[in-house]
Amino acid sequence: MKRLLALGVLASALLLTGCSTGGSTAPSVSLLDSGMVTSEGLKANPNGSVATDSSGAVVTDSSRSVVKTSAVSVAVEHPFDIAPELAAIAARAGGYVQDSSSSPASDYQSESAFATLRVPADKLNSVTEEVLALGSFVSSSQSETDVTLQVTDVEARIASLTTSIDRLTALMANATNTADLLAAESALTQRQGELESLVGQRDYLANQVDLATLSVSVIQTTDAAPTSQSFWDGLSQGWQSVINVGSVLVVALGFLLPWLAIMAGIALVAGAVIWLSVRATRSRRGAGPPSESSDSSQN
Repeated sequence: MKRLLALGVLASALLLTGCSTGGSTAPSVSLLDSGMVTSEGLKANPNGSVATDSSGAVVTDSSRSVVKTSAVSVAVEHPFDIAPELAAIAARAGGYVQDSSSSPASDYQSESAFATLRVPADKLNSVTEEVLALGSFVSSSQSETDVTLQVTDVEARIASLTTSIDRLTALMANATNTADLLAAESALTQRQGELESLVGQRDYLANQVDLATLSVSVIQTTDAAPTSQSFWDGLSQGWQSVINVGSVLVVALGFLLPWLAIMAGIALVAGAVIWLSVRATRSRRGAGPPSESSDSSQN
């Protein structure tokens, strides 16, 4: 009887355990299917207001890793003179000029300059305002890329590889035969190479997050065209077009003149050859074979 009672209590306990397990498992599946729990371990509110990590801690904007980039274009009278000012703005913000270039004015384009600034991400807006204040506003754009998941993934892989390297190092120290030592050394070399690559990725991401990229394009200001033109303006433009066409013709003539000289020389040589050939032919015909009368007289 006691055995039956004990078996009954045990069966009840198992049933209760199964019910509690089933009740706790079903909601987790529904949360995963609904997108509130992602495969990366982040939990996102469907309304997009709150996000938490796998431990339940709230992930705020300050803990996110965001890469900020911005591009502005301004117009100034002398673009070449703006380079020192851009360098000074970047230095005051704790950044630097990553690269710069300039193009002089020509018949086909006006003077222009370009520079890429790297400044602390939290000072990007103030630096952008200072740059825009240097001249007339032309255009501006800004974008942000969230790389939080990439940073988290790289950090986790680095931690895992570090643990693996420590274990392989201990295994090499305790290796009892050459085969085990060589296998551990080969695996250790591979892990160290992977770790160096991941550390490089982490440092690159950290640099991109800490320092925002600001691309600055500087063009030259142009005077507004006149709203109306007079007869003399049209005459001046027509005369200028005649000069331009004449200049083009002179250039074309200069280009063709050497070829014309070469072709004239070739024609002169060919004519001389033909004339000598004709003259030789006529000379042979004029001489001809001796006549029969002259032959008989000689006999």
